[in-house]
Order: sequence, then C-alpha cells, then structure tokens
Amino acid sequence: MMKRWVNVSSQMMTKSLFEYVRLLHRSGLHDFYNWCLPFLTNHTSINDRQISAAAFDVIEESCYDESSLNQLLNQMDTRIIENLQRQGDLFVAKFLRSEIGFYLLHS
Repeated sequence: MMKRWVNVSSQMMTKSLFEYVRLLHRSGLHDFYNWCLPFLTNHTSINDRQISAAAFDVIEESCYDESSLNQLLNQMDTRIIENLQRQGDLFVAKFLRSEIGFYLLHS
C-alpha cells in the first residue's frame, strides 16, 4: 500500500511516509533492509528534490554502521550509487568504511 500511496499522494504525504519508514527502522523492523531500503532508493532519483532528499535522509540514518551499509550496497546498482554520491560527501565517506562500498566507488 505504501508504494501506491507514495506514487499518488501529495509531497507532504510522501515525506510523512518516509518518516514512518524511519520509525520502522528505529523500531528494528525485521525486513527493513529487504523491503524498506529498496523502497527508499527508488525515490532518491526522482525529479522532486524534496522527496529525493527526504528518502536520502532516511537511507543515511539507516546506514549508520558497516553491516547496515553493506546491506544497502549489496542491493544497489551503479546508477543508484551514482545518484547517492551526488547527495553529499559525508555519505560517500560512509561508503569508504565498507570494503564493498570502496570497491563500488572505485569501479
């Protein structure tokens, strides 16, 4: 349902859904990395800068340690990584903490 709502709702509702996803991460949702991360990464490359930034913000918080970052990197393709690189140098620095991230950034 959330996938559908994000595509047909207002900008404010979409950002609220991303905040809900953030709460799911903070509460330790079992399938967060399998379902929520792909959901968020799909919205980092859309034309609406505010929506893209809101999705990126949740991704950045959810990748606070190397194992979380590796979960994200294992699911991502190069196009998404390039888009995330444009979001900020701090997130790129997070990539470099991971062997997988280091390899993907330099390939």
